[in-house]
Amino acid sequence: MLVEVVPWYAHIANYLVTGEVPSEWKSQDKKHFFAKIHAYYWEEPFLFKYCVDQIIRKCVPKEEQ
Repeated sequence: MLVEVVPWYAHIANYLVTGEVPSEWKSQDKKHFFAKIHAYYWEEPFLFKYCVDQIIRKCVPKEEQ
């Protein structure tokens, strides 16, 4: 049995690369997403986050933490 685990930041990375959000999202989901997306940026092949303490952190899957 094959089980694929999607990283917690998959929607963020997909949006930054393609500029599209999932079509099944409701209005409230989109508002919440866009409220937090400003802190992230994509630099091939990694996703980074600007933190409140002005440190830039690389996003990693939970399995690698």
